[in-house]
Amino acid sequence: EFLLDLATKLGEPCGTRNLKSLIDHLRPATVKNARPRSMSALHGKGQFPWHSDGAHWPVPPQYILLVCVSGLPGCASTDVSPIEDFLAFGSGATDELFAVRNGRRSFYSPILSGSRPYIRHDPCCMTPLTEEGGRLQTAVAECAEQQFSRIQWTPGTVAIINNWRCLHRRGAGSDEDCDQRHLVRITVMNRT
Repeated sequence: EFLLDLATKLGEPCGTRNLKSLIDHLRPATVKNARPRSMSALHGKGQFPWHSDGAHWPVPPQYILLVCVSGLPGCASTDVSPIEDFLAFGSGATDELFAVRNGRRSFYSPILSGSRPYIRHDPCCMTPLTEEGGRLQTAVAECAEQQFSRIQWTPGTVAIINNWRCLHRRGAGSDEDCDQRHLVRITVMNRT
């Protein structure tokens, strides 16, 4: 109830997995046990790439609320990198198009656009259409690596990530430690 109340103050909570529930339970999974087409299906319990949640949606969610239910310090932390550093890419980030896979609703999009207030970046669902786009995708990841904050999860830790202004990733952890990590996520859309 606390999380849903907080989410409602930020915007409009929405379900992410077939819109069945407003609350997602996040636990590291092996490639074999992961949901198809998820980041865990590609990376297992290893480190995820830098991304924005919902990059495959027409408009990504503005906020991601995360709460640690259980976990050991240092296990599969979450790194967050601000968008301001990506603005230095200028026209490259706004001109290069990527194929964004979303089943029958796939589309083309740049990483940044002057007509929208958010970054769209997820190498798991966005494929560059040119070599320059591939270099840009690599440069964005390298830029995120230069300046980021790390969230070390312990039970009760709450984080609000501005998904429009930051990229984030899950860190890696040992199998035993990762089995202890359980986060609850609520995705929040902008009301406008």
